[in-house]
Amino acid sequence: MENIHKEFLESLIEIEKLWKSADHIVYVTLPVVKDPKLLLTALNDLHIFMIKSISLILKFEYFYKRVILHEDSKKNLEEFFRKCAGKYGLNGEDIESIREIIMLGKKHKESGFEIAKDNRVLIFDDEYGKSELNKEKLKNFIAVGRKILENTNKNLKSFF
Repeated sequence: MENIHKEFLESLIEIEKLWKSADHIVYVTLPVVKDPKLLLTALNDLHIFMIKSISLILKFEYFYKRVILHEDSKKNLEEFFRKCAGKYGLNGEDIESIREIIMLGKKHKESGFEIAKDNRVLIFDDEYGKSELNKEKLKNFIAVGRKILENTNKNLKSFF
């Protein structure tokens, strides 16, 4: 039982560091440095934050037998949206933002071509589709991340 406490606490600390890093890049570093490539760094931190946050929440809820975990990560993601999102204070708009963070993070990792200019980044995929990332979109993602972090802290508090 003590190992589980430690694992949950370490995961919580890790996701908080990732969120703080993205927040700092967008609100402190970017206004000073003005390099749009920093948007990709913040996106990467938010993508990892979101994946690890969802994983932590699912593991915690599984521990209390409130969700069923699957081998397929897409099924686990849908399980999170279906059974956990409401409990963690997420509305439909937040869920769409989470889906967009995950999609943009994957596109960024798989992209062979990105253009950074005019305070935005264009991410191109192999099918010649493009996605745009800008500071305002990242601020919205950070707000959703803050909501997840606060509600995860609140729900896990009862465990400790």
